Amino acid sequence: MDQDTTTPWSPKDALLTLEQLDDRPAILAMKGGEAVPVSGTELRQSVFGAAAVLKENGVGPGSVVAIWAPNSPEWIAAALACHLLGAILAPIDALVPADEAADQIIASGASVALLDGDPPGALGERMTCLDLRQIPRHETGPPFDDLDTDHPVAQFRTSGTTGQAKVFRLNIGNIASNVQAIADTGLVSTDDRVLMPLPLHHVFPWITATLTCLTVGAPMILPESATGPHIAEALRTGRATIIVGVPRLYEAMLTGIRGRIASRGRPATLIFDAGTGLAKGLRSIGLGGVATAVTAPFRRAIAPDLRLLVSGGAHLPLEIEQALEAIGWDVRVGYGLAETAASVTAPSAAKRMGSVGLALSGTTIRIDRPGDDGTGEILISGPTVFSGYIDNPDADAEAFTDDRYFRTGDLGRLDDDGFVYITGRKKEVIVLPGGDNLYPEEVEKAYLDDPQIGEIGVMDRDGALVALIVPDLAETAKAGWMNAEDAIRVSLGSTAKRLPSTWRLAGFALTREPLPRTRLGKLKRFELPELYDRAKSEGSGHTARPLSAEDRQWIETPPRDAVWAILEGLDDARPFDLDSHLQLDLGLDSFAWMTLGVAIDEATGVRLDEADVAAIATVRNLLARVSDKAAGAGNEGPAMAETLAAERARWLTPRTAAERALGKVVELGNSAVMRLFFRLRVHGAETLPEDGPVIICPNHVSDIDAFAVAAALPSKLRRRVVWAATHERLFSTRFRRAFSRAVRGFPVNETMPNIAIELAVDSLANDGVQVWFPEGWRSPDGRLLPFHPGIGLIVERSGAPVVPTFISGSEEALPRERALPRPVPVTVTFGPPIPAETLIAKAADDANSAQAIADSLRTTIADIAKTDGVQTRDS
Repeated sequence: MDQDTTTPWSPKDALLTLEQLDDRPAILAMKGGEAVPVSGTELRQSVFGAAAVLKENGVGPGSVVAIWAPNSPEWIAAALACHLLGAILAPIDALVPADEAADQIIASGASVALLDGDPPGALGERMTCLDLRQIPRHETGPPFDDLDTDHPVAQFRTSGTTGQAKVFRLNIGNIASNVQAIADTGLVSTDDRVLMPLPLHHVFPWITATLTCLTVGAPMILPESATGPHIAEALRTGRATIIVGVPRLYEAMLTGIRGRIASRGRPATLIFDAGTGLAKGLRSIGLGGVATAVTAPFRRAIAPDLRLLVSGGAHLPLEIEQALEAIGWDVRVGYGLAETAASVTAPSAAKRMGSVGLALSGTTIRIDRPGDDGTGEILISGPTVFSGYIDNPDADAEAFTDDRYFRTGDLGRLDDDGFVYITGRKKEVIVLPGGDNLYPEEVEKAYLDDPQIGEIGVMDRDGALVALIVPDLAETAKAGWMNAEDAIRVSLGSTAKRLPSTWRLAGFALTREPLPRTRLGKLKRFELPELYDRAKSEGSGHTARPLSAEDRQWIETPPRDAVWAILEGLDDARPFDLDSHLQLDLGLDSFAWMTLGVAIDEATGVRLDEADVAAIATVRNLLARVSDKAAGAGNEGPAMAETLAAERARWLTPRTAAERALGKVVELGNSAVMRLFFRLRVHGAETLPEDGPVIICPNHVSDIDAFAVAAALPSKLRRRVVWAATHERLFSTRFRRAFSRAVRGFPVNETMPNIAIELAVDSLANDGVQVWFPEGWRSPDGRLLPFHPGIGLIVERSGAPVVPTFISGSEEALPRERALPRPVPVTVTFGPPIPAETLIAKAADDANSAQAIADSLRTTIADIAKTDGVQTRDS
C-alpha cells in the first residue's frame, strides 16, 4: 500500500493503513491450529476502543501506561492507542514472574496497567488495571492530536546482558526514522505475510517489525506461543512469506531442517548437501538465479511461500547466513540497539554477506580507536538515537562521547563502501594474562561445531579460559558414551587441536539447565561465573525439589523403596529427586552402574540388562523400570549369568583353524607394516614376564595403538594376547566380528561393563596376556585422560601383574581427524611389571580401591610419558 514518504511518519499513518485495508486481514492470530484473521477494520476498531477506555481512565499525553501480556491483536491495538494518545507505553516481559512484573510496573511510574487477566498481587490497589480481553471495539475513536517529534511515547528497559538494566524513553522522532526507513526499502508489501514470533515488549519486534507492517499493510502472523512447534505451525498454516526473527531462531530452524533431511536416510542427506553446496558455489560467481532454481524443491518441501528472512536483535553467524542463503532464501540482517529504536542499519537493495548493511538515512557511524584491521567500538549519531537514560547520569556519561555520539559497546568495522561488520561486544572481550584478546562468541562458535555440545558459555576465571556447557545427551548417547563428562572432555580436546592455543579451555563444568539468555537469545554473561562455580561445586545445576505426598507414596512402594535407599547410600551422594539425571546429577558412569546393578539385584531380585540401562535416564525411569520388571513386565531380557555364558562361548572358546590362519596373517602383516612403515621402536620388552598371566596397560591416542602394542610384544606373549575393544567400533558388523574372533578380541560395552571385566578375568585365568586400555577412549589431544576403575577390578579379581605401557608417535601417525596414516615413527615403552599385590596393598585404605589402583597406574604411565614430554590431565 503506497505511503506518503514526504512527511514524517506518525502513528496516524498506521491507523490510515488499517482503514484502507478494510476487511482484508491485518493480523492472522494462530489459535488451536488455525489462523484466525483480524481485519484492518476490526483492528482499527480495537484501537479506537482501547483509546476510549484509556482516555476515560485519565490517560493523555505524558501518561505512562504499562502493558504485561503475551503477544495478541489486543496487545497491538492497545499499544498503538497509547502512541496515538501521546501516552508513554511501558511494555513488560510477559514471561517474568507476577511479583517481578508488579515491581516493574510500579517502578515504571504507570498510572494504568493493561493486563491479560487479573492484576498480580496488590497491584490493583496501587493503580487502575484493565483486562485487555475485556476492552470493547468502537466504530469511531477520540480525536488524536499531532505530536512533536521529541514527544516521548515509549519507555523500555535494557535487556540486562551485563546485569544492570537501565530505563530510557524513545520519542516520536526516534520511532518515525526507524519505521519510515524500513518501509522505504520496499522489501515488505501488502502481498506479504510476516511471521512475527518475537515478544512484542522488545524494541526490535515492536518498532521495526510491527509498526512497519501496520504502516505498509502487510498482514502479521502471530504464533500461539514462541515454542518451536507453534512457530512451525504458524509458518505452514499462515503461509508466511517473511520471518522476522533472531539468530537463535534461525539456528534452530536450520538444525530442524537438517534433522528432517537426515531422518529420511543417507541418500536424502547427500542430495540436500550436494544441492545446497552447488547453490552456494553458483551464488559465489554471481549466478544467484540459477542457485535459487536448484534448491527450489527443498524450499517447496519446507515452506513453499517463504522468501525473506530478516534477522536482528543479535549477531547472525556468517555460516548460518550462508546456509540459509544456499537453500534459496533471501537473508537480510540489520543492526541496532534498544537505545537506537532498534535500527542503525537496515536491509536494503544492496547487501554483502556477513555485513549488517548500510547506515540509515541521516545516521552517522564512526569507529572509535580502530585497530590495524579497522575494528573498534561503534559510535552512532542520528535521529534514531535516544536522548539519555532516566535518572542515571553516570550511565549517560558512560554512554555518550563529548560530541554526543552514542557508545554502542559493540565492536565492528566499516568497509570502503560503508557496510558495517560486527565482531563482538566491547565489554565481553576476554583479556587473558598474556595480553591476548578473545571474543567469546567466536570461541563458543568453534566448540559448538561438535553436536555433543548443546550450549556453551566461555568466561575468564582467575586468568584461565573456562566454559559452562550444556551437553546434548541424545548426541552423547548416539556416540556410545554413558558418561557425559568423558564425552565432553574428548569433544573439547578434539576441537581444541584445530584452534589457536589461546582458545583452548583450562576447565569446564556441565549443567543440565539452559544457559541464561534474554528473550532475544543473547547470553546473560554476567550470570555465567556464578553458575560455573556452582556447577563445579554442586554438580549439574539441577536443584532437587521436595517430594510431594504422591511422589513419596509412590517411592515407598516396594521394590521402589529399596532402589531409592540404594541411591541415597551411594558414595558422595548429592541431594536428588525423581527427575534427577543419573549421569549429570548423580554422577553415575558405567562402572558405578555396575555396582548399582549388583545392589539392585541383591535387594530386589531384579536384574537390569543392557537394554534397560540404555533406556534409563532419570531416577524416575530407574524406579519405574525396576518396578515393572519385578511385577513380571519386561523380564524377557537375558539374565546376567546367561549373558556372560553366551559372551564367553562367543569370544573365549578356541578358534577354528580358519580363524587361527586369518589371525596369523594379520599378525605377520601387522608386524611388517609397523616396523617398515611406522619404523616401530620398542623399549623395555626385556622386562616382560615370559610365563603366567599379565595385563598390558597402555595409554590410548590413536586407532593404531593396538597394532603398535601387538607388534611390540615378543612372539611368545603375542600368541597369548586377548584384546578388549570398544563394542561400537569393532563389533558392529559381521566382518568386524569375524576379524575380532580371528585376533582374539572381545567387546567392551559401556552399558554392561561387568561382562567385559569377567571376560578379561577369564582370559587371564588361562595364562593369557590381556591388553586393556584403561582410559576407555582415545585421548583427543595426546594427554592422559582419567583412568576408569575397570582396570582396578581386573587386577583385584585376577591377581595378575600389570605392565604400564606408553605409546608415543601414534597420534602424529594417525590422529583422530585423519583417515589415512602418515609414516611417522611410533615408539612403545614397557615399564617394569607391577605385582598385583603391590597395587592392591597400596589401595587398601581407599574406599574405592579399584579406582585407587587405576589412579596409581595412571601416575606410573604419566611418569613414563614425561620422558617424551607429554602432558597429563588431572582427573
